[in-house]
Amino acid sequence: MKFNSTNSLLFTGSDKKIKIYAFRKGLLYKIGEFYHSNQALTYLNCNKDTILISGCDQIIKIRSLIGINNSKVQRKIQVDQNSFSCFAISEKNNLLVAGLQKHIYFWEENGLCVLKLDLQIIDGFDWVYSLSFNESQNKIISCNGDHNITIIQQQNNQIQQWKIVQIINMDNFGTQAIFFGDDSFVIHPWMSRTMFVYKFNQQNDQFTLSNTFLMQGEGQNCYSFISQYIQYRYIKSDQCQNQNKAQKQLFIKQDKNELCLFLVNKNQELQIFQKVRLQETYIWGTMSNDGLWLIVWEQASKLLKVISCFKY
Repeated sequence: MKFNSTNSLLFTGSDKKIKIYAFRKGLLYKIGEFYHSNQALTYLNCNKDTILISGCDQIIKIRSLIGINNSKVQRKIQVDQNSFSCFAISEKNNLLVAGLQKHIYFWEENGLCVLKLDLQIIDGFDWVYSLSFNESQNKIISCNGDHNITIIQQQNNQIQQWKIVQIINMDNFGTQAIFFGDDSFVIHPWMSRTMFVYKFNQQNDQFTLSNTFLMQGEGQNCYSFISQYIQYRYIKSDQCQNQNKAQKQLFIKQDKNELCLFLVNKNQELQIFQKVRLQETYIWGTMSNDGLWLIVWEQASKLLKVISCFKY
């Protein structure tokens, strides 16, 4: 699921279809639907509110958002034998990035491949499980099944120049490593109840462990809802003059059947703020860009739910 930047449209994947909803004051109105491919969708995103990007195991399709029901594909990226495992986009650089076996591919918006980066996975065959840009979109983090976290940094502000600058070895592998802010990230490994927070150390130019959080669930029970960093979050504050709203940054992370909302302070440290309890652990969804609304889909009910976060 993905909101556009103004939170007026919500894009959802429904098996092999893409559904588009108008969103107003907490209400969803279905306004469009079209077919992706004969494979189930695994990724949806929009770039600068003008391009819709959908992905599955073997095909990426890029559509214009001019005209809600315009299903004409402008560009298509396809593989025959291998499978895409994860995706990310950089609006700043107009880049689409995808994991494909042991490699990360970088494409421009026009579908031109500008870089193929070998992740240097040594111990046999494995996958790239997640990709996440930092806030400035000049760093990417990936995690792999060989228990490694890989930090990749842009070189000389060139979209075709990216270099592996650090590899962190974990005791177990994770399927989500997510940046919040520019220089901090979170990973919650499988078979572990510990969520690790890493922060950039300017003294040695390396990411080092800065904090840990004990979670209720192990990593494999906390991965269906993709963690999300909200840059602009407004909440009521008693300390504000005239009851104005205070601007905060927010990080949301699944923990079994709960969604944990963390405040991000000026030092890029996480502080637990609120928990939203749901019925089961198989949760898919997203949060609006202002942090006021949660949209979730649970496997048991098979219904989209709109949750107001305003009181938080």
